[in-house]
Amino acid sequence: AAHTEAMAAKQAEHQAETALSMAAHTAATTTALEEQAAEHAAALAARESEYQTMLATEAEAAAALKVDLIDMEDIHKRVFANFEEAAAKAQTEHASAIAAQAEQVAKQEAAHTKAMEAKEAELSAQADAHTAALAFGSGTHPTTEGCLRAAETIFRTYRKSRWRVLDMGCGSAILGLGALRARPASTVIAADNDPVAVRTAVENRRINGIARHRMRCVVSTGFDAPSVRGAGPYDLVFANILAGPLCGMARDLVASTAAAGWIILSGILNEQADMVEARFAAHGARRARRLVIGDWTTLIMRA
Repeated sequence: AAHTEAMAAKQAEHQAETALSMAAHTAATTTALEEQAAEHAAALAARESEYQTMLATEAEAAAALKVDLIDMEDIHKRVFANFEEAAAKAQTEHASAIAAQAEQVAKQEAAHTKAMEAKEAELSAQADAHTAALAFGSGTHPTTEGCLRAAETIFRTYRKSRWRVLDMGCGSAILGLGALRARPASTVIAADNDPVAVRTAVENRRINGIARHRMRCVVSTGFDAPSVRGAGPYDLVFANILAGPLCGMARDLVASTAAAGWIILSGILNEQADMVEARFAAHGARRARRLVIGDWTTLIMRA
């Protein structure tokens, strides 16, 4: 909960900073455009004043030279008409510049919005991952639930008391512990490539009063550890990992399972289930059942 609140606060801070940045940028752009407009108006007024002065001077000169003032006014009109045309052109160019700047501001706002949406999506994904991490290993995550339900079905159907069980990618070792609760005379190898996970499994073994010879907790990447390879073939294998690693270890996992032994695979998104099943089938496993819980599939296969 504290992690989720921290991420929400971080998201709010990011949104506030973005809003302040956009407001400052918009204000600066507006001020610059207003200053340009004021300068342009002042220039027009100055030029008009110059022409009025010039007209007065020309009128005086025309009177002195007995030139018809009407001719001078006509000259002034033509000159000022040219000036007005130039001013209109400048105003059009100025308007175009304002429009271009407005378009640039809009693009920047869109980019900021897109960045914020991406950041919010990232924070949301982090929150989801954090929630899943908290649930995983406690039996509440759909992948763990699927494995436990699959094992329960198998144990109800097959009554033998001693099972050789492998909990590959054990995490907290909840699956291996569950198997021992259902079949106390069984033996379990709980393997994980993360030493922290293995230490957690050891502690959970102690808390549940499980003897060390009933559950061995091993650091191993797949089947690299001799103790993992040597304890097979297994009657029941749990592998609640991810689709990619499952496909990578399919050959070794099937080979380490006893004839007609059970393989329970999870950590598989629904759209990945066909791919994982096909990979294991290529090494001789066959599907017995699928369990779908939400977005996740658990495959029950036999060697």
